[in-house]
Amino acid sequence: MAQDIVLTQEGYDELKEKLRVLKSEGRSEIAEKLKVARSFGDLSENSEYDEAKSEQAKLEAEINELRELLADYEKATKENEFYKNYLEIKDNNPDFKF
Repeated sequence: MAQDIVLTQEGYDELKEKLRVLKSEGRSEIAEKLKVARSFGDLSENSEYDEAKSEQAKLEAEINELRELLADYEKATKENEFYKNYLEIKDNNPDFKF
């Protein structure tokens, strides 16, 4: 089900920054944790590795959720801008027809 998205410019900017941080710093931190966990040897009984993989899955889910949210917001904003421009043209010229 589609969800209405209401964001201020400040909220939008904060989400964009959060996404940037998760994609860069968050992924780097997880990569380091995985590297350390792999150094412990056998991955089949390595709780550190399992924990790092779980964190990685949560991080990627959050990144995907933010990407989808921002994409939906950007699409809605563009559609609203189109209709706003259409209505302004129509209001300024009553003889205007498509």
